[in-house]
Amino acid sequence: MSAYEIDSQPSAVKKIMQDVKSAPTEMGPMEEIGYLTLTDFRRLSDNPRSGQAFIAKIIQFAGRIFCSLYGCRRRLSLSPLYTDYIQSVCSSLANRRTLAAVLAGDKKSIQLNEVEALIEMEKEL
Repeated sequence: MSAYEIDSQPSAVKKIMQDVKSAPTEMGPMEEIGYLTLTDFRRLSDNPRSGQAFIAKIIQFAGRIFCSLYGCRRRLSLSPLYTDYIQSVCSSLANRRTLAAVLAGDKKSIQLNEVEALIEMEKEL
């Protein structure tokens, strides 16, 4: 092939690019709830029950002062932490396996004790 000929063979398939989403620099309690990730939840405490209690206090505080409690619950349901939780439950149902079996494989994903803490938190709210 000469220097001016074009290769007709397709090159590697291009990856689809996703928009980069970053959290705002200044956040109130309601915004923090909306951007809560699994990593943030794990940083709250080594014990998921303690983290769950902390988040519940933030939501109750924000509900009384800055916004309605419904708004805080809604923000939590849109957070990456809650999305991880729902995806693991959906995966369990889709694969017809127990939630414990689905979550046991990867230590980076949400763990069963963290899911239980989130469920308990939802009951309290």
